[in-house]
Amino acid sequence: MSHEHEAQGAALDAEVARWRADFGARHFSDDGRTLRGSIEWNGPEGPATALVEVEPGRSFPFAPPVVRVLDPGADVELTFHMDVAADGHQHGALCLWADEYTFDVAPWRDADELITRVRTWLEDTGAAWPNDDTCDLERYLPNDGRMVLYDGETLKELCRDSVRVAGKGTSVLTITTERGLQRRNRGRRLPARKDRKLCWIGDLGQVDRPIRSWADLRDALGEHSSDVERKIRFGIVQFLLLEYRRGVNSAVLALIVQVVPGTTRLNVTAAEAADISRTSRMLRGGPASPALAERSVVIIGVGAVGSYIADLLFRSGIRKLTVIDFERIRPGNIVRHLTDNLTVGMYKVHAVRSRLALRGLDASQVNPVIERISTLDEAYRIFQGHDVVVDATGSDRTTSLLTWMATATDMPLISVCLQRQGALARVDRYPLRSEETHLPAVHDTSSDPVLREPGCGQPVSPTPPSAVVCAAELATRVVLDELQDVPSLPSTLVDVRVPQDDPPYDRLGLATSRSQDAT
Repeated sequence: MSHEHEAQGAALDAEVARWRADFGARHFSDDGRTLRGSIEWNGPEGPATALVEVEPGRSFPFAPPVVRVLDPGADVELTFHMDVAADGHQHGALCLWADEYTFDVAPWRDADELITRVRTWLEDTGAAWPNDDTCDLERYLPNDGRMVLYDGETLKELCRDSVRVAGKGTSVLTITTERGLQRRNRGRRLPARKDRKLCWIGDLGQVDRPIRSWADLRDALGEHSSDVERKIRFGIVQFLLLEYRRGVNSAVLALIVQVVPGTTRLNVTAAEAADISRTSRMLRGGPASPALAERSVVIIGVGAVGSYIADLLFRSGIRKLTVIDFERIRPGNIVRHLTDNLTVGMYKVHAVRSRLALRGLDASQVNPVIERISTLDEAYRIFQGHDVVVDATGSDRTTSLLTWMATATDMPLISVCLQRQGALARVDRYPLRSEETHLPAVHDTSSDPVLREPGCGQPVSPTPPSAVVCAAELATRVVLDELQDVPSLPSTLVDVRVPQDDPPYDRLGLATSRSQDAT
């Protein structure tokens, strides 16, 4: 360890020592590991004094210390916002802070702030957590270590049904929509194997206390508890998928319930529940994604840059997407292309569509077209059928054809390219609006020998993959802006990744035509 690291470690040790001393000054005992002391709080029936223990963990002071309530000092049930109790402890650690804090402002570094936060936690517990809408019931049970996938759009119609589970014996289970038979077949004592260990789907409604055991779960199931328990004990049901609500929020709890071998006791563990519905997936697509589903975009050229534009637009909500290219995926393309080695030999348009389909979103309107655009008639047909045309060909000839057509028809074209071996990522919008101009053309200044791919002899640009992603993001930004009611971006955007000798490309960062238009 360097002297600098030793000094930093010594400073942290001094910080912890000071912190412990602050608790000592507030009459907490300290055995060198755990601090114990009293905290006064307002209980449901009047003033109360709780006994708590505080233990700085290995992550302290970058993370909160472990705080447990040994005795609340009042007749209250400790319910929400606690972790599962560790071995040897009656209660789990308190969850005191939901927000992330940087080290320099972490409130738990101050003894008084920590004590105040514990006091607030106790008073919220005594008041049964009013206005609490945190949905985290899985945290109160041991974790099974598996993930359970389900389609949230089918839960309502399957409520109180038992359905088959795919992937049993693996770490990822999928709840299907196939209902199990749930009855004996041809004199068998148990149903067929496929109709065992089913998943029962239910709705717990509003939940006012955590589920920590089968007894808690049985109470939460209410009138359905006897039927569910019978199915569990007969091996018909092993999994439960339960929708529930806390305040205005709702969530789904995935449980595994099994008979403990050699006993009649039921053991309950929680798995990570994950909604695979398209509605759930698109929550991360951005606020404009619902409206974008009805817009139509065509990308001409789905090589490296175009493939990533297609992916970004598709994930942003564009469903009516046409991709046009006439080339196949070569092994060398994979280094910079969206697709992978399994698509080598496929036409690029089919490779891109297959990759988009793997996103789990609706790719039925992604239209792959194997075509080289070289005539005005072909260009005119494309412009008439889409809201925005994207030129990612990297071909001066094709770009000049498309820019001419955009200007002639007053239809939007977004042209993107990488220049000077990826030092510049450039996007131009056509046609120009009133008093707009484009930034000046960039001329190739490289004197390096042209690289050629063995076999076909085609020239290969040494542009790095990071530049490809940069250009695709910039183009996607301009396309999405163009699809807004009031577009706001300038006619040219150039991301200067490596400063050049010629202005305005001599400074790192974004150069735009707007500053040029102002002059």
